[in-house]
Amino acid sequence: MTEKTKSNKEGILFGVLLGVLGAYQLFKLPPAMPLLIERYGYSKLLAGSFMSVYSLIGLIFTMYLGRLLGKNGPWGLLGVALIFTLLGNAITLIYPESGALMLGGRFLEGIAFAIIAIAGAVIASSSASPRARPIAIALWTTWMPMGQVASSLIAIGIVGDGYWRPLWWVAIAASILMALWGLRIKSVGGLTFPTVEPGRGGEKSAARLRETLLLTIAGCLFALWSMQYIGFMSWLPQYLVEAGGITPGEAAIVYLFPPILVAVFNIMAGFFLRAGMTLRLLIVSTIIVEAVVWMLIPVMGTGVVGALALGAYAIASGLTPTGLFALPGAISGDNPASASRAFAFIMTGRNTGALAGPIVIAQAVTLFGGWNIVGPLFGAIMTVAAILALYLTTRIHRGS
Repeated sequence: MTEKTKSNKEGILFGVLLGVLGAYQLFKLPPAMPLLIERYGYSKLLAGSFMSVYSLIGLIFTMYLGRLLGKNGPWGLLGVALIFTLLGNAITLIYPESGALMLGGRFLEGIAFAIIAIAGAVIASSSASPRARPIAIALWTTWMPMGQVASSLIAIGIVGDGYWRPLWWVAIAASILMALWGLRIKSVGGLTFPTVEPGRGGEKSAARLRETLLLTIAGCLFALWSMQYIGFMSWLPQYLVEAGGITPGEAAIVYLFPPILVAVFNIMAGFFLRAGMTLRLLIVSTIIVEAVVWMLIPVMGTGVVGALALGAYAIASGLTPTGLFALPGAISGDNPASASRAFAFIMTGRNTGALAGPIVIAQAVTLFGGWNIVGPLFGAIMTVAAILALYLTTRIHRGS
């Protein structure tokens, strides 16, 4: 296979925006959460499950979906994702008072999200030339914060006035527009999706086993990181309302700023990697910063020191995931045929952490009677993550 020397810019953009749409579907809920809890009486555990169900579905199906995408390409599964997205959003709009049906709607959305998470990443990465790939990965990494920004911008104008349904109507409209764009790309053959060559799926060489081991460790690392980040972002608006004493509308405004800063540094990390920064330096150092900030939360307050610490956390949270999403290429040697499989490991880890994060916070706050326990808890988790990151990146660097 000859490596491409020119990037497919439309393919990169389509993959990135596909991811942003998936992230918007996930994060349209948190800005509306205080309003929904007040209006429909959901418990914290149930409300946390509305976020975690996405990750549960991803945890169950991601490896299988990765194999399907690697074998058959993206278009059929993306069609399934569209159908489930429309159904899930419609159920929520019609039956918001039923916690069970609300959870069922989020379940269907979660299946779509699991498909999009792998397909978007592979499309964006494989559409880039080798030189441009770090930048394409960095752009892809903005999928989460940009989905948060989009949901927050819409929520700012409506949540304060007691409305939440427009967030779901926008999700439906955006899904249809992306589907039409995908049909146009498919009709002109404007996308090359890497698939596994026949006969190679059962390869059991020592190199393949080493790759599987390192991808598994990378998935565990991503699980620890996403547990604290997704948990934090899922409950931030509710935390601001309960602990900060602000209104849901004001919380939606505050919720807008961290993901903007995160997205900026997602992209900067791509340029750092292209300039020669090692994954070990990028990932380990930023995780250490996040661990320190979590440890300091109970004592730093909400003044200037607290704001600076939150800024440092947002910067580190922007740099870390670009490094984590670059791990499949570092481990698999940028082999396009392994792309879907490698990203499936990473996304399985992400889903594991994202499943646990919102529920862990909900249970910790309930058991300990307040939010102060969250900082030390996630500080300890990120300390473990820093040690694991050092081990993994050292193994990759040594090629052992």
